[in-house]
Amino acid sequence: MRRVQVTKLVLDASGRSAAVAGGDVGQRVWLSPREFALCAALVNSDGAVCSHAALIGAVWGDDGTRRRLEVLTSRLRSRLRPIGIDVVGVHKRGYRLDEAPN
Repeated sequence: MRRVQVTKLVLDASGRSAAVAGGDVGQRVWLSPREFALCAALVNSDGAVCSHAALIGAVWGDDGTRRRLEVLTSRLRSRLRPIGIDVVGVHKRGYRLDEAPN
């Protein structure tokens, strides 16, 4: 089982889930395969901005579009915000993970 952690987010690749480090079991969210791929790409960027092209490639390969990325990012954002993680858009550059505002 591979676990990756950024800020307080821990990804569990075997269970395709995300959780808050040190949080209780109720703070685990289950992600679709594409949501997980997007989240993993953002986690692996280690807080740096991930370009739109890199994220599209990580999730869809050659079949992705900016619009599909925007929709998927919105879904991922709605799943992660309740556990305190936000997907932040950086104008004309891409996305990064950060702690959600209170």
